Amino acid sequence: MIIYTKHALERMELRDVLRSEVKRVLAKGKIATDHRGEHGEFKIIHGDIVVIGHVTEGDDIVIMTTWRNVL
Repeated sequence: MIIYTKHALERMELRDVLRSEVKRVLAKGKIATDHRGEHGEFKIIHGDIVVIGHVTEGDDIVIMTTWRNVL
């Protein structure tokens, strides 16, 4: 299951990022190796969208924030 934090939903609305786009990033994106989260977070990129999240012990994906890269 994908869980969106309140912060993520606020940022998605501000940055015009749709849930369907986040799902596409999770399915087709590449994990950025330059990101080292303190609590197992990952950074994944697909196209111009970046997603920061982590996986719970129960295998849920928690989306913490997302944005569009300026190309």
